[in-house]
Amino acid sequence: MGRITVEGLASETDIPDEEDRETLRIYLEWMGATIDRANRETERGRLLDALRDREKRLEDIVGRIFTAQEDERRRVSQELHDGVAQTATALARMIEGPGGADSPDMPAAERKRLAEIARELVTELRGVISGLRPTLLDDLGVEAAIGSLAQGLEKDGFTVSFDSSCVDAHMEPNVENALFRVAQEAISNIRKHCGGPCSVFIDLRLDGANADNGMKRFLRIRDTGVGLVNPVLSGEDSGNHIGIDVMKERMTAIGGRLDWSSGPKGGVTVTAFVPEGVSV
Repeated sequence: MGRITVEGLASETDIPDEEDRETLRIYLEWMGATIDRANRETERGRLLDALRDREKRLEDIVGRIFTAQEDERRRVSQELHDGVAQTATALARMIEGPGGADSPDMPAAERKRLAEIARELVTELRGVISGLRPTLLDDLGVEAAIGSLAQGLEKDGFTVSFDSSCVDAHMEPNVENALFRVAQEAISNIRKHCGGPCSVFIDLRLDGANADNGMKRFLRIRDTGVGLVNPVLSGEDSGNHIGIDVMKERMTAIGGRLDWSSGPKGGVTVTAFVPEGVSV
């Protein structure tokens, strides 16, 4: 509520001319509308600032959650590698070695089967360790780690083209983590939804030489499978969409962006853009 005081006028009825009174009413209405609009704009600005602050705090929280996840994955991976995997490897060598192979108390067929089980256990443990936190990511960087994912896809019968252009093997840890997890999720989706072995193209550009949509550094993974037959979030496809949402959250947490598309003739393309200003 506001008040305007005009010297010499107690109310608009003190104005003798009807047209002048009407003009005053119009001016007052305009002034009231302007003041009301200004108040609404001020309130809208306050709400937008509060929303931006909330989004920023949410991004920080998500980023800390992902960092904590990676730290825990690293710890569990290291414990499995130094403990259970080493024990399983030693067991396999004992069974296959002279002490195990020459034991008169165990039939040869049983010894052979136990050795096979031990080797399978070692292989499975190595797969779990790699899925949790590949040592390549910590030792050689994201390029080598994604290259290892590409090799795993080739072993499954896919035809993979991996093209990379990186100034250095290492980036900021949170960026490396995000790119690797995006690649891991995208390749997992290819295995689940592409309809069988197909051609897969992986491009990792971290040298800034090839700009794309205003961002110079990106990871792109494209397959030539059946694509998303039904892109609606329901049933079997819901897991794929949840995976896409997680990939988007990971890139948003580092200030980047993730785009994905399914072509009309099949195939899915996932592109993770790295924000400018990230040290490489």
